[in-house]
Amino acid sequence: MIKKPDIFIIFNNYPLVIIYLIKLFYKGKLIYHNFDHEPFSKKKIIKILNFIEKQVIQDLDKVIFSNQKRADLLKKIIRKKVNIDIVYNCLPINFFKKKNNFNKIKNINIFRIGSIGPGHGLMSLIKSFKYLPDNYNLIICGIIVDKNFHKNLLNIINKNKIKKKINIFISVPQKVWMQKMINSDLGVAFYEPVNTSHRHMVGASQKINSYLAAGLPIILSNEKQFKLFSKKYGCSVNTDINNPKEIAKKIKHTISNKLIFNRLKIKSELAFKSQFNFEKQINKIEYYS
Repeated sequence: MIKKPDIFIIFNNYPLVIIYLIKLFYKGKLIYHNFDHEPFSKKKIIKILNFIEKQVIQDLDKVIFSNQKRADLLKKIIRKKVNIDIVYNCLPINFFKKKNNFNKIKNINIFRIGSIGPGHGLMSLIKSFKYLPDNYNLIICGIIVDKNFHKNLLNIINKNKIKKKINIFISVPQKVWMQKMINSDLGVAFYEPVNTSHRHMVGASQKINSYLAAGLPIILSNEKQFKLFSKKYGCSVNTDINNPKEIAKKIKHTISNKLIFNRLKIKSELAFKSQFNFEKQINKIEYYS
């Protein structure tokens, strides 16, 4: 005999297309967890999914978003009373079993994880290494989402003669990027405000939350949401992500000033332990017995 689960968790809005079909055969609790929210997309499929989301959201037992402003925006758009819990996209306390201290070798490793495509300040980040010393390396781990964009990145690397400084790893296993992350000195999380999700990333950003789990200082854009984050948690510095020289200046200043670097690192670990970990976030959710 197969026992039916007590809870059915739906991740993102694609499965909502068949939510009423699910309800015909399933009488347990339905939890909807939306990772990304783009209510103003012009893509037809996204418009259809957003419409379905509006129609079925009150038939769900619990709705979870990873950013408060995204949740507030949804409530404003659907004009319905709906309770939304905010749970950040965080890693468990013991995800990184061992964390390295400040890089004791001569090379300085700057780490960036995530999709390789537009909207993440990657071109400016790569160009910034033209203005950094030879012992500064950029490590990028991710999946190519735009082949032409990736090709342009390679052209920029060759044109600026910084091939020895830039290391791009495509679709690497988890244990590989984990090791490279904890062996790094600084994490980079740039978001251009090109869509709703990027304009409301604090708590939702897996880049930022992963760096916090690894105990890394972080360099962010100077957009308001990230300035407020830096002010509140003290684990990051902000820069103009459209200005390669400014990016290089902030990276070098953060790394070379041991007092600043160590303070950022301590604050990063504190932010992770006190707020940005899975155990802390999951406790926000009522347990269904």
